[in-house]
Amino acid sequence: MLYSAPPRRRRRGLLIAAIVAVVLAAAAAITVLPFGSRTPASSIGAAPAAAATPSAPPTPYELAVKALAAQATALTRHDHAGWMAAVDPKQPALRKHFEQLYSSFQALHVTQFEYQNSTGGRSDGPVDLNSEMVFCLSQKTCPPYAQSDNGPSHIPQKLTLRQLNGRWLISKAAKGAYQSTLQPYPWEAGDMVFAQGSRVTVGAPRSLSGQMKTVLAIADKAARTDDRFATFVGNPQLRYRVFLATDKAWKTWYGGNDASYAVAYTIPTGSAGSDVVLHMPKLEGDREELKVVLQHEMGHVATLSNLTSADSADLWLMEGVADYIGWLPQHTRQDWNFSAVRDALHGSHPPKSIVGTALKNDASDRAVARFYGLGHFAVECLATKYGEAKAMNFVRLKLREDDDLDEAAQTAFGSSFKTVDKGCLTWMKQHS
Repeated sequence: MLYSAPPRRRRRGLLIAAIVAVVLAAAAAITVLPFGSRTPASSIGAAPAAAATPSAPPTPYELAVKALAAQATALTRHDHAGWMAAVDPKQPALRKHFEQLYSSFQALHVTQFEYQNSTGGRSDGPVDLNSEMVFCLSQKTCPPYAQSDNGPSHIPQKLTLRQLNGRWLISKAAKGAYQSTLQPYPWEAGDMVFAQGSRVTVGAPRSLSGQMKTVLAIADKAARTDDRFATFVGNPQLRYRVFLATDKAWKTWYGGNDASYAVAYTIPTGSAGSDVVLHMPKLEGDREELKVVLQHEMGHVATLSNLTSADSADLWLMEGVADYIGWLPQHTRQDWNFSAVRDALHGSHPPKSIVGTALKNDASDRAVARFYGLGHFAVECLATKYGEAKAMNFVRLKLREDDDLDEAAQTAFGSSFKTVDKGCLTWMKQHS
């Protein structure tokens, strides 16, 4: 699932947010290991049991895997020395790489980390491994490992471990035979700096470090609003993560963003949280726009994180609720897209439903303004007519529980969606 986020475009009256849905297959791999069979106690007169066969010494492969497991434990215990003890001291470039990984994971509040290993070549020493770093950031619970992007975050790599002075150490690290669809992560190259707020972590390349203080202050304030909606939908957040992108990074991080009208996006990291990315060259110097964009994108985190699939038919509601959250305490009439809303509702081809058709990546400014403005106004109608709590329960049921529109409306509002839809179209025309 890739959610792209909003900016104000060249025309001052236009705030744009895009959401591109990438449906991730739900394929969780579960391996069940049988317990060893138990031998019944010998009865009187029974032949004595055969002497136990001495266990074989651990193989080089097993010792290498054990060394990686100890390194993983050190990371989550904030044990820098233990983490670096697993890396060949004679390899300065390799040690710098693992130093940067340690710093990034600590800054990102790693809560679970493990290696998933398989033989990638020799297993008799030195040992070559296909080894995935599997991790969760700021998560109370981490989903089970899955060989897809619908579980925890993971980075495939190739490692070589050698025995030096009786210890197994990482002597080589290279890219894996394949990449996760989320790669490259913003911090994967190791050249990122971080700033910590009370509710938000901001990361940026050093070239954008001068903008981190401003972004962090706005994001921390926005989190107070977004936390309220995370509670409404039963999806509380430990922390939010925001990354500042240069033009080059915007085209590469998480595979790059294709929506020509987007200035930010939110991307789910499997079923273990979401990250926000801001295209900073498009957002410089406008605190008002930055506040709306951050609150909107963090609204996506609050309402949609930890989900592994999205229905493009729901984009009107996903973006509508994010815009509703993003503009608070202001409402649709202050939205830069409100003129497009008025034109749509009172034009020659007014919408026949509050359910809007998803945008294309190359959508025109007019189409984008209409889509986002109408989605915002539709959610404002639900909140005004039925109360914010009921409106957010409808959002939860439709987006997080995957109820159909009528089921969600009946449960949240006690009315059919047809009735709700008709009533909101009338309300929107009256209030525009």
